[in-house]
This record gives sequence, structure tokens and C-alpha cells, in this order.
Amino acid sequence: MKTMKKLMAVMVLGLVLTGCSAGGSDKKTENSQAKTEETSNKKAENEQKATIQVIVDDKEEAKKEVTFEEGQSLAEVMDANFDMADDNGMVSSIDGHEQNVDDNKYWLFDINGKPATKGASDTELKTGDEVAWKLNKLEMK
Repeated sequence: MKTMKKLMAVMVLGLVLTGCSAGGSDKKTENSQAKTEETSNKKAENEQKATIQVIVDDKEEAKKEVTFEEGQSLAEVMDANFDMADDNGMVSSIDGHEQNVDDNKYWLFDINGKPATKGASDTELKTGDEVAWKLNKLEMK
């Protein structure tokens, strides 16, 4: 009888201790999940979106919605999303479409329908921007 009481006491104590540790584990899991969600939310808040279009001889060759972080330049975003080459800081090729000096064809870009006033390295993208890269023959007047 005494052995039976001791055995019951040990089992009850074991259940109590197991229950306490499981509750702590759930709390740690909840805290970990909350931190993961917080980090994801911060990334989502910093993640910006823009649309970049590549046009060659008035024909759309590519159009992508790109994501980037606040403060990134157009050149950085282009490097990350397109096969781009430059010559002394000037874009010379996008996705295999090269400018041609002899034919007077050069890459220029518009942002939100207006011609760019700075180079791609100096242009900071903003969320919602629409960029159109155009490779066309420049007419000299």
C-alpha cells in the first residue's frame, strides 16, 4: 500500500513537471514565431516594387515587376534583374541588346513617362516607379 502511494506520488509529480515544461516550450515557440513574423513584416515594409520595361526599336522586349530595398539605385536594380553591361558608367547592353554608335543607337530611359535627368547610378528608385529603357536611333537635328 505504501509502495502504491509512493508510485502514485511520483507519477503525479512527473505529470506536473512535464506539463510545466511543455508550457514553457510553447511560449518559446510563440516568441520565436512572433520574432519571425516581425522580421518578415519589416522586410515587407522595406521592400519596394517598380516596373521596368525594355524597348528595342519601339518593340517591347521585356517587362518585369521588380522588388528592391529603399535607397537602391536604378543601376543596382537593373544589375540584379537583367543581363546588363556598361561602358564607363553608361549602359551599353541590356539582355543582349547592344547600343550601336555607328547607327547612332543608344540606351536612354524614362521614369514615369519623363526623360531621365540623371544616370542610372544616380537615380534612386521609389516604389511604384515605371521605368522604360529604350534603344532607338537618335535623330540629330
